[in-house]
Amino acid sequence: MALSPEAKEKLLDAAAARAPRMIGEPAINGLDRGVHGEVGMFVGTGGARGVFGSAVAPVGENGQIAIAFENSRFGR
Repeated sequence: MALSPEAKEKLLDAAAARAPRMIGEPAINGLDRGVHGEVGMFVGTGGARGVFGSAVAPVGENGQIAIAFENSRFGR
């Protein structure tokens, strides 16, 4: 399958209109500059329990910060 010359030109124009940093850049530094992360917990026998989490957030134009925590108790 081949593109028509008009379709090829339209595709090239659309690609040229994109900001260069959008192409192939991870979401944390791209358009979606929100905080990304996860949290979890566990409960086990004998009173074992814990919580944990991590997050990565954008800072300024090109920076980022990462933070993680963990707290566990293993019962008796």
